[in-house]
Amino acid sequence: MGARPRRACAEEAIARFPEEALLASKPTAAGSHAGPGYVIRRVEPRDGDAVTRELAAYLAHIGEALDGEGLDHDVAHWEREYGGAAGVLLVVESPEGAIVGTAAVRRLAPDVGEVKRMWVRPECQGLGLGRRLMDRCLDEARSRGFRVLRLDTERRMQSALRLYRSYGFTEIADYNGNPRAEIWMELTLRGGHGMATATVTELRKKTDAALANLTRQLEGMEFHLERADAPGEWTTRQVLCHLLFEPGWAPAPVLKSFAHQDLPVIEIQPGLAAVTPERQTMTLAEHVRALDTQRAEVFAYLDGLSDADLQRKARIPLFKQFMGTDEITIPVYVGALFDHHWHDHAGQLAKIRAAVGLGEAK
Repeated sequence: MGARPRRACAEEAIARFPEEALLASKPTAAGSHAGPGYVIRRVEPRDGDAVTRELAAYLAHIGEALDGEGLDHDVAHWEREYGGAAGVLLVVESPEGAIVGTAAVRRLAPDVGEVKRMWVRPECQGLGLGRRLMDRCLDEARSRGFRVLRLDTERRMQSALRLYRSYGFTEIADYNGNPRAEIWMELTLRGGHGMATATVTELRKKTDAALANLTRQLEGMEFHLERADAPGEWTTRQVLCHLLFEPGWAPAPVLKSFAHQDLPVIEIQPGLAAVTPERQTMTLAEHVRALDTQRAEVFAYLDGLSDADLQRKARIPLFKQFMGTDEITIPVYVGALFDHHWHDHAGQLAKIRAAVGLGEAK
């Protein structure tokens, strides 16, 4: 499985994207993209009927009847509950324009917020939409000055629990007396009342776009994980394993080693695809979730850094031939790791799509 494809290495991606290009574009006000063509945005008046339907579907999914004047007051009166500074309701819009998920953030106390009504239709799960929703909820919470974010859930919601724990939520005592809940959790937001720096926010938007590009190319590829575009080239699975971190490698300790002086040296060996026995049996959806999880781990660390911290550097010899220096800042390293590298291999996946007879990704 060691064959080296034409575009299997990071060098080409780095060469095409110098440091200036990484931070050149300005943030936009558009909704964040998730999955192939899905958009996460704030609710709008035109969404009323669809939101009512989705919130009812959420309650049906957890096996509960609407208690409009009690536990589900926020569902029955969502326009009032999540309007203005007190809270916000987010929706997931499909490529066809249908609302297929929701999430909300509301104020519990001056510096305490709560995540509510996080829901994605079962048929739309496995596309990373849950992480996109949580990322947006964290941004909304920070923008409202919350220092702590809470939520409640049930033990049977194992996928949701894994998601929450991956973001750093930890169990606490019952804070709201919700008889439906069995687990209560809390997250201390990094950066306190401040938001993530503009640099980190822009990096996140760029990696959102890179993940959306990957998932577009992977649509319909579930049965082509072992196919390549030509003899000797990597298969779909090998490309995905190449994009995953090597087993046992953790990004946070590496990023923490970046410094203002006495720079650490980071050696990158390009062209490796760690197809472990476990990865050999992973489904396409599991590969996408694993990629999104490793990205979330990196941004969980970046969210706590100041602009000065972000300018810490490491010496990365591989970068010198493309950028004229081997002294690389944290944003440039992260941009190469996700944004440019993922876009580059989306091109490789596009070739495999063509080779197996799938149409051009939309």
